[in-house]
Amino acid sequence: MLEENQPSVKFLTLTELLGRSENDPEVKSARDNITKIGWVKEILDKQLPSGFWFNEKSLFMPRFLAAFWTILILSDLGATKKDPRIDKACQL
Repeated sequence: MLEENQPSVKFLTLTELLGRSENDPEVKSARDNITKIGWVKEILDKQLPSGFWFNEKSLFMPRFLAAFWTILILSDLGATKKDPRIDKACQL
């Protein structure tokens, strides 16, 4: 059984490894919780009101901490710009 505390891992495991449909109730539940529980939530909680994370002067620096890198990580964790916070960062 997949843990509930990391819905991004659960979603990606169900869809990418187990081939479950996005219409599957368990997949839908995991997708709905990606920005509410776990790593994605923790990352989004650190976002500045401007949409940046670390430095409002650069999207790329410091390396691996700035908005560009953070958005890549969020994408890898299954987050999308359907969440307004991620959309705001993408608009930067």
